[in-house]
Amino acid sequence: MLISEFNISNDKKIYLGFSGTNLLESSTDIGNVRYGQKRNFYLTAGYYIKLMEKQKKALYLIPSMLVKSDLINAQFEFNTRMEYNNLYWAGVSYRYQDAVAVLAGVNFNGFRIGASYDLTTSYLSQVSNGSIEVFLGYCYPIRPKVKLNSLFNTRYL
Repeated sequence: MLISEFNISNDKKIYLGFSGTNLLESSTDIGNVRYGQKRNFYLTAGYYIKLMEKQKKALYLIPSMLVKSDLINAQFEFNTRMEYNNLYWAGVSYRYQDAVAVLAGVNFNGFRIGASYDLTTSYLSQVSNGSIEVFLGYCYPIRPKVKLNSLFNTRYL
């Protein structure tokens, strides 16, 4: 996934992301049945709003959206998350005409651990009471190498 963050000011920042899966739409035959994979694209965007002024105990409100599409159909998700001190977070999510979810988790040394409960709101709610998802992620920090230039001219000493 390609994600870019843009700082509008010290306390406001926007992020955008784009990714795709099964770009080659490969398929395989198992017996007399041909199984194929559909190409899917994902677009995400969010906005960090700083609610608390203290720098050490920052509280952010993070509204975001996710669009999933195979270029024929599209599905939309709208999310709102609160993040405290870049450590704890909780939120709600709405998947258009499908589900409502609550989620919570913690960030620890680059790891993101969390859980969510999905409550189905579509016609599938007749046979499904919802689902629980537990996840673990790791964010590897990417730091660009800084090239130090030495100046050997007496003018700069």
